[in-house]
Amino acid sequence: LLWDGLDLPSSHGGLVGEFGRAYVIADRVSRDVGRRLGRALEKKGRARYDAGAEITEGDAEEVLDLARELLRLAKERAKR
Repeated sequence: LLWDGLDLPSSHGGLVGEFGRAYVIADRVSRDVGRRLGRALEKKGRARYDAGAEITEGDAEEVLDLARELLRLAKERAKR
């Protein structure tokens, strides 16, 4: 977002929303990445605020895979 002159929102939800507007809706990043980012935020919320939440190894792997994809996209963007 900063590379494109946009402000960083002050919350995780705001960041995901702004990412969606700036990159997913604008067709600069796939809708799949946007959906995965939204699911990751939901998992973070459950893990943090729901003491009985079950976060599985598969959940963690999904978030790690997303992090790797976002890192790849950032590296690609940095080359421009």
